[in-house]
Amino acid sequence: MNKMLFLKVVNSLLLVSFFIQFFTILMMAFKTSLGFVYEIHEINGYVFVSLAVIHVILNWSWIKSVLLKRKSSNKNA
Repeated sequence: MNKMLFLKVVNSLLLVSFFIQFFTILMMAFKTSLGFVYEIHEINGYVFVSLAVIHVILNWSWIKSVLLKRKSSNKNA
C-alpha cells in the first residue's frame, strides 16, 4: 500500500474516531445511563491517539518543511 492511500485510510479512520469521541462525550454529558458508552469512549480514545500519532508520522516531512520555512522567513525579517 502506498503512502498516499495509507494516509487517506488513516485520515478517514481518524475522522470517524473523532466523531465517536464527540458523540460519546455528549452522551456522558447528558447522563446517559448506558454503561458501555464509557467503555467505548475509553477504547476509542486509545484508537484516536494512535491514529493521530500515525497521522503526524506520515505527515512529518510536510510539518518539518513548514516549520523550517517559517523559521527561515523570521530570520529575514
